[in-house]
Amino acid sequence: MKDHLRILKYLFEKDNGEFLDVTNAFSIKNTPRRERIEQIYIDLHKYIETESIYNYRGLASLEDKEIPETPLLKARIKQDGRDYYIEHKNKNISITISKRNLWIAIALLVIAALTFYFTVVNPINNRIKKVRIDETNFPNPVLCLKNNTKDTVYFYSRQNFILWFPETVLGGAPNLTGKYEFIDTSNMINGLHYISPAAEIKIGLKIENKNKFYYYFTQNENDLMLWLRTSNGKLHYSTTLPFNKKWISQYCLGINIEEKTTTGKKLTE
Repeated sequence: MKDHLRILKYLFEKDNGEFLDVTNAFSIKNTPRRERIEQIYIDLHKYIETESIYNYRGLASLEDKEIPETPLLKARIKQDGRDYYIEHKNKNISITISKRNLWIAIALLVIAALTFYFTVVNPINNRIKKVRIDETNFPNPVLCLKNNTKDTVYFYSRQNFILWFPETVLGGAPNLTGKYEFIDTSNMINGLHYISPAAEIKIGLKIENKNKFYYYFTQNENDLMLWLRTSNGKLHYSTTLPFNKKWISQYCLGINIEEKTTTGKKLTE
């Protein structure tokens, strides 16, 4: 089909009303064989007209039996051929424009994405990375609470915790108490938190008056334990965890209601 279009293009662009030598549409090295061109003539019979043998030899020469073969005749394009070639050319231009527009659209999307990343996302990430932990924003612990009873247990939002310091040489264990408050309000009824029978929940909390405890947080040698008082007056205590970023960011403090707990739980579990 490529040779067909090349011949049509040549006849269309060089059209002067005369029959033209179609071999001029090709370079010398790429000129198709005679048989190939004759087949193209047959395929394009609707779009081109070939030169008459009478025009080429004349009537008298047709009787000359010494001429061994019919010459390769010239051709000219018909109106149907002009219409077909223009339609095909316009279609190719449309396809080229569509492809170009598609690549332009893709390029604009890439530019927009890169612009958004470097002007919005990356600066935000950089600001997040540059946030310095201080006495107001060090990480809060998480409580893993399990109800081993057959009743719904209710408990108060504000509770106490104990910060244990290293033991003294005499065996004493000095401590410091503080207040914490649960920040998750999804399991509250009438101002009280609750946990259903045989349920397990993770609930975030915040330490009140953080600037008071930041110094102990940075010491990396103290332990934290939570107290939990339920609405029926019973008091439960949690496991202890090192009071530093590594431990309270990865583990939760565990409390089993009506059952003593001895180990913490990993936050990712």
